Amino acid sequence: MNSKNFFRFIIFVLLTALVFSLTACNTNQTANRSAKSSKTQNVQSKSTKANKAKSQKSQAKQPKANQAKSPGAKQSGKQTSHLYSTPPIKRKPLPMQISDKVTKTNGVQKATVIVHNNDIVVGLDTKGSNPTIVEENVRHQIKVNYPQYAVHVTSDQKLHAKIKKLNTKMNGAKPVKTLTKDIKTVIADIGKTVRAPFKK
Repeated sequence: MNSKNFFRFIIFVLLTALVFSLTACNTNQTANRSAKSSKTQNVQSKSTKANKAKSQKSQAKQPKANQAKSPGAKQSGKQTSHLYSTPPIKRKPLPMQISDKVTKTNGVQKATVIVHNNDIVVGLDTKGSNPTIVEENVRHQIKVNYPQYAVHVTSDQKLHAKIKKLNTKMNGAKPVKTLTKDIKTVIADIGKTVRAPFKK
């Protein structure tokens, strides 16, 4: 082999080595890029899964929170429904209701009221006015509000004292055996004391 051929052979070997080295570098760079891209994709996929999981949890919590906030809503499972109701209104007994209205009438100082069967019996203490007019005003007022009852009103102090005693007995622990008879007697006495022009 002459010197020219040897020189050519050396150049060929060097060029071949250079081509192989460049090819290897490109292969390594491509592999590195693909590895980095796969890692990036894995990170993105993990973050996407985490975001989906968070959104699902938040959506699951929202209906529970809405159910907890809404009063009176029935909830399933171990949770109990919350029901709110207003307490019943306590009304006074009918005699007390009538007495409260009567005492607001002009000329009435005190009033004692008995309600028995279909009768309302009222005894009055009057002040500064004609007792007869006060009696009629009270009778008319009660009759308008309670038309289903027969109304008997008196300002006679003796009769009022009897009405007070009957009222005390009625509110006592023991029943009054002669109650109906006693009330009928008082009603008859009230009828006797009615003055003109209101006599009926």
